[in-house]
Amino acid sequence: MTECLCVDVQSLGVWRQLYTKHLPQSSLLLNHLGKSWKVLPPKLRNNLEETIQSFRVTNEEMKDTVECQELQECNNLCQNLQVKMRGRGFPWSKMFMVLLVFAAGFIAQDIRSHGSFAESTTALHLRNSGVTAVSQQALSKIKVYSSQGFSWLETNTPHYYSECARVLGPLMDQGMEKTKTAAMFISENTTQFILWVKEKTPQAIDWVITNTPDSVFTALAYLKELLLSLHQNYILPALAFISELLQRAWTNLQESCKSVT
Repeated sequence: MTECLCVDVQSLGVWRQLYTKHLPQSSLLLNHLGKSWKVLPPKLRNNLEETIQSFRVTNEEMKDTVECQELQECNNLCQNLQVKMRGRGFPWSKMFMVLLVFAAGFIAQDIRSHGSFAESTTALHLRNSGVTAVSQQALSKIKVYSSQGFSWLETNTPHYYSECARVLGPLMDQGMEKTKTAAMFISENTTQFILWVKEKTPQAIDWVITNTPDSVFTALAYLKELLLSLHQNYILPALAFISELLQRAWTNLQESCKSVT
């Protein structure tokens, strides 16, 4: 049932319609949703808000007319679910973004009012707290390590490049040679196959002509004459007759229209 609620949003509407007639089953489902609330998809949790609120209203309306344990359990479970919905945790990410924007705006206004960052109150607090000194030390260390890294690269890159060329060069040459050999092999075989087809095709045609009985050619000639006869004596006259009938029908239709007008 939980999978149905996740996949089909309309199932929530069906559940609201059947809620009062199936309180025990609804109680079991609400209990399951409450236990597995943390692992439910966010979309389902958002869609459940309206449904749970509808159940709360229905429970309040049924209190005066129906008194049963299932109704009380459903009401308690709905209350627990609403508590979980409202207590989704403090929005730390949004709070952090607000503080970050506020700090950036404050620093920008401070720099603008004092004319430069060095004369601003922010820079003064950073110097007094020692953050500026630590930042300068970190920056100097980064510069030192960066220069050492670049010098190491300048010194050792040619050596490692030559080693790679020495080790991988023969392998690459062998690969290129094998590729060339394979390409030449494919080209030669393709050329030979084309020559074989050109050579054997006329021979195959001659063999077919030589070994085919004369009766076959005679039958083909008769078939050709029969098709020509059908085309000239039946198909063409039939098409002409149909065309003449259509022309007459069109003429009669035009004359009838003129007589009516």
